[in-house]
Amino acid sequence: MPIALGYGADGSSRRPLGLVVVGGLVMSQFITLYITPVIYLYLEQFQEKVLDRTSFFGLAAQTEVCRRRHETGPGFVAV
Repeated sequence: MPIALGYGADGSSRRPLGLVVVGGLVMSQFITLYITPVIYLYLEQFQEKVLDRTSFFGLAAQTEVCRRRHETGPGFVAV
């Protein structure tokens, strides 16, 4: 923090570098703590609204096969 405030010997020449470093740390914390969780929440809502209603890469069909296999026992798949 002292480098950003420009204290010490020849502090005025190192102050711009200190401000960039501190600004970058603040922005990375903001993105990590606020923006990333919001993106995950939007993606979760999108998944619930759109992807769960459609067969995405055949996941619904695979789930149905697994359910039938569990109901009928090992070694036999009712189609």
